Amino acid sequence: MEAFCDLHIHTCLSPCASDDMTPWNIVGIAKLKGLDIIAITDHNSALNTPQAMLAGEACGVAVVPGMEVTSREEVHMLAYFPSIEADLAFGEAVYAHLPDIRNR
Repeated sequence: MEAFCDLHIHTCLSPCASDDMTPWNIVGIAKLKGLDIIAITDHNSALNTPQAMLAGEACGVAVVPGMEVTSREEVHMLAYFPSIEADLAFGEAVYAHLPDIRNR
């Protein structure tokens, strides 16, 4: 089976993304671009994954729950999860250990 995918997409929750990169906009553009599978991998957050997965179901784009975790050493690691619940639980654990620094 052939599938076109992008497994590293940030939503507006990531500091490197623009405000118009909402889950529904991202999935809609993915559909227009002919992508079959995408992963939402915001920096240290999974909060937009549920909406992205709803949008994916509505648009026929498979959405993989994920996150880009930033270590203390500023290493960025992509992590993928089998379910929304696992993604959100990991996101809570990451959030609990983030430094108290205001995000731009």
